[in-house]
Amino acid sequence: MSAVPLPEACSTRAAAAGEPLAATAVTDDRWLLLEQPGPWAAKVPVGSDLADDVARALARRCEALGIRVGLLRRATARAQQPTRTCFLASTARGEAFLERHLLARPSAVLDLDLEALAAGRPTDPGARCDGPLYAVCTHGERDPCCARLGRALHRALCAARPEATWQTSHLGGHRFAPTLLHLPSGVSLGRVPAARAREVAEALEERRIPVDLLRGRVGDPWPVQAADCLVRLRTGLAGFHDVEPLDVDGEVVTLRAGDAVVRATAGRRPLSANRPASCGKPDERAEEAVLVALEAVATTSAGR
Repeated sequence: MSAVPLPEACSTRAAAAGEPLAATAVTDDRWLLLEQPGPWAAKVPVGSDLADDVARALARRCEALGIRVGLLRRATARAQQPTRTCFLASTARGEAFLERHLLARPSAVLDLDLEALAAGRPTDPGARCDGPLYAVCTHGERDPCCARLGRALHRALCAARPEATWQTSHLGGHRFAPTLLHLPSGVSLGRVPAARAREVAEALEERRIPVDLLRGRVGDPWPVQAADCLVRLRTGLAGFHDVEPLDVDGEVVTLRAGDAVVRATAGRRPLSANRPASCGKPDERAEEAVLVALEAVATTSAGR
């Protein structure tokens, strides 16, 4: 059963304002996702059942290293389990990887080689994980839309991919709930209908992107996200490597798009409607990413 739209919810208001998904993914390209059952406070990892000294030490270390730290769980109920699964991921183009570490105790997360992760290097060949990992934001304490809409998507994905699906803390963009992060690709999706869960999983496993749901690839700077999303929407190119950035100069992005090389200039345009960035926040003018210019540069026979 789909969730009933709430007129004042940020996700309802953003959709009514016509706010597009393109270029709304976060720009973090180093990720630590730690399994932590039970409820989460609005700001993680502090405020969960994770020991406070461990949570604070982890938050400080990851912030210093430029690693985004998040929590994972299978369910919201508290569970007394000593072991924890921890995923380390780099989503940077050309050096993406995913590792799965089984920790004997939660505090062992501090023993991981996070300096290597921050440098974009794998930390342990034996921990390599080819994925997929589907992380659905259900972080209701951060924004109620994430719980109300995310849990339905999580249930549907669990039915299709039970071992690969997790609930996750904040992925950014509550108003685009339900949001989904696919690792190791870094593909970020929004407004994913629960009814399309199996279809979306199958597409991603075939290295195809559901372009109508694409927010961008986490780790890409905003101009690259805008160019990637909008060129895909214009051309229908859906393969993971059908569109590849070659050069970035400010908001001008040169990309290989199929058999062509194009130069895209990204910009932002205000929409006529307002919406809150998240539930309970004041209204702001909605914006959309646009292609200010798009020109062909060359053709190539290297299309995939």
